[in-house]
Amino acid sequence: MIKHTYLILTLLLLVMACKSPAPKKTIALPSDMEKVEFNKENLVGKWLQPIPGEEDEFQGFALNKNQTARSLNIHTLLYEKWALSKDTLFLWSHTQGVNLFSENIDTLLIKKLTEKELVIAPAKAKGIEERYIKE
Repeated sequence: MIKHTYLILTLLLLVMACKSPAPKKTIALPSDMEKVEFNKENLVGKWLQPIPGEEDEFQGFALNKNQTARSLNIHTLLYEKWALSKDTLFLWSHTQGVNLFSENIDTLLIKKLTEKELVIAPAKAKGIEERYIKE
């Protein structure tokens, strides 16, 4: 009797193991989440936005053709270089003139890019967007 029980359990396990897996379902992303590729040439230039509280003054960054970057009117955060991968802009920077030195790589999703406008959002933040105008 015990041998028959083991035999039945073994056969049951074999049948379950041989069952083909269910096909994977494809989930469509909402249209605003589709991955888009941007041209690096469109990013080259000076990108500025008003300084909060001082709307007559501007700050931002310059992205150069040779993949270097620099801060514009930002004295404690110095941009060094940049890279583009599909819809993501990476900006390397370090701090200067503050108590704690840090090196960072900002990961920014490009929401919009035209000849004169750049809208980016930090990759891990929801509901935060920054708008820059090309000089």
